Amino acid sequence: MDKALIAFTFVRKEMRDYASAYCLKHTIYQLDILGPLINNLSAYLRLQPLETPTLLRKVDERYFKRIDAIEYTLGHDDGRGAERLKEADIVLVGLSRTSKTPTSFYLAQEGFKVANVPSFRKFPCRKSFSKSTSVRSSAHHRPRGSPEDQAGAPEEFQAQAELQ
Repeated sequence: MDKALIAFTFVRKEMRDYASAYCLKHTIYQLDILGPLINNLSAYLRLQPLETPTLLRKVDERYFKRIDAIEYTLGHDDGRGAERLKEADIVLVGLSRTSKTPTSFYLAQEGFKVANVPSFRKFPCRKSFSKSTSVRSSAHHRPRGSPEDQAGAPEEFQAQAELQ
């Protein structure tokens, strides 16, 4: 294996040591990505690492909800899947090039099913917006800080608007 390189990111020291020993025994280049970082943090913080795989991202109900939300959002980008808008947790409506797609994917990572719809007159879902009470526009078409824009906002936001 002259040209092999193994890069690994094991959380458990036992696994890092095993992979490292295997690579040394078989003269394979290796790169332990997490090991040095974990060792340095442990020494600096004077704490032993938990070494629990999936501690950051557990595979639980919330994980599957996020995956469903991401799949839904992928299928409902830029007006696609308009017939299923009622399944969305959030519908973003706006002009092109206003960051609806990145915002949708950020929210999907948080577990929200997001559809984003371009705002123009002949889009086929306009009727579903007028019939639905569960879909609300996410954009205010008033100048920022106008009295109408601040109505119902918490007091600290109303005060900030008055200072602007």
